[in-house]
Amino acid sequence: MQFQAQVINSSLFVRIVQCIERQSKTAVLMLTPTWLHIIMVSDTEGGLQMWSDVDPQALFASYRVESLHNNKIHL
Repeated sequence: MQFQAQVINSSLFVRIVQCIERQSKTAVLMLTPTWLHIIMVSDTEGGLQMWSDVDPQALFASYRVESLHNNKIHL
């Protein structure tokens, strides 16, 4: 498993993280070579569920993801 990137748009990255934090304390990041997927389920029963796809080029320079699991990394 290898993830390597350089953040070029830190203000957008912080806004995304703050938005997720307001909705739930738990989220899953799925990194693929072409997308950054954010999966969030609200802490309350029957609450909000969100799936968001972010183009890594909007946030990172030299973005690279490699793994033995179809080049997907779950965090």
